[in-house]
Amino acid sequence: MCRVGLDLYGLPMADVAKVRPFVRWGAAAGGHPAVLGLVADDGEVRPAIDMATLLGAPTAAGQTGGWLVILAAPHKIALRLHDLPVAAEVEPLAQEDAGRARVVTGEHRDKLLVTLSARELLAHTKSFPHGGAAP
Repeated sequence: MCRVGLDLYGLPMADVAKVRPFVRWGAAAGGHPAVLGLVADDGEVRPAIDMATLLGAPTAAGQTGGWLVILAAPHKIALRLHDLPVAAEVEPLAQEDAGRARVVTGEHRDKLLVTLSARELLAHTKSFPHGGAAP
């Protein structure tokens, strides 16, 4: 779970391989406006995508610092967040509120979040290869 702009978002833990500090990256030619550049992780090069830009939220000044959420296979993407993401249990809301959940543990208890999946999140970023994209 993470805050992006004024909203809370959550990815299933199954979509996350690991989280690490965002320290440095290399340039990437053209592509989607949310792509910050390329990062190396365990010998693999992945595009680093700024979550705030991808979700249309305001972004902090500069593109340094923050955290990388390395997505699990088959996705070959790292998501850059400004704040450290945290794990929490959530409870899905009623069917008419699909895509939203109530946080039931941790510092954000009783707040609502938008539930995402890596597949849904990356579906409209077809301008670069990342594996596992929606058709």
